[in-house]
Amino acid sequence: MGAQFPIDVVAGWGVGLVVASVVHLIWRSPRRRPSVAFIESVVERVGLAPLAVVPLPDRYVPTYRIATATAPVMVRVFGHDEELGWLYRLWRLVAFREVGDQVPFRSAKERAQ
Repeated sequence: MGAQFPIDVVAGWGVGLVVASVVHLIWRSPRRRPSVAFIESVVERVGLAPLAVVPLPDRYVPTYRIATATAPVMVRVFGHDEELGWLYRLWRLVAFREVGDQVPFRSAKERAQ
């Protein structure tokens, strides 16, 4: 290892960051959204008989409209990622810049209420 090693490490990290940014710009970052089949199976386990499950366009929380024999039901899916705290929400705000007003700074429990 020579005197140039620290510069090589920083340059390699910078190149990796640029490549990852380009990949996310071209192919977009993956959306973590449960499938309709998964939602149907969970709703059946709860005891409702779903006739139709329709995903609704929602920017922050995956939301589904479920038609049952008795009445329509709205289901919002919260994962464990949202419970990671303020540092996670701050990272989402900086990384994606598509978050709205106060939503990223509220916990999943607050949004469910």
